[in-house]
Amino acid sequence: MARRILKHSFSLLHVDHVRLNRKWNYNNVISPYIRIYYIDQGQGVISTITEKLILEPGYLYIIPSFTLCDLQCTHTLSQYFIHCFEDSPSGLSLFHQCGSH
Repeated sequence: MARRILKHSFSLLHVDHVRLNRKWNYNNVISPYIRIYYIDQGQGVISTITEKLILEPGYLYIIPSFTLCDLQCTHTLSQYFIHCFEDSPSGLSLFHQCGSH
């Protein structure tokens, strides 16, 4: 009998590849969905209250839902992204103990 350990479910919202520029400059962003970015070219920045992350090619970044952050690109940034909603029986996110909120 298969036992399901992860009781969370995910609903896919968006999947795309975008090339961004200096217009990708947003403050106080808070999204009700999880964001996953894979950077393939360029550089950008995600800043939270406690840290500043440099988005670099070859890395995958996961931004939990309801994370208050600033997004910035000073030149160009190319990224694949996935947005999805998370649902759990307890109402708690998989990321609730990560300290990123």
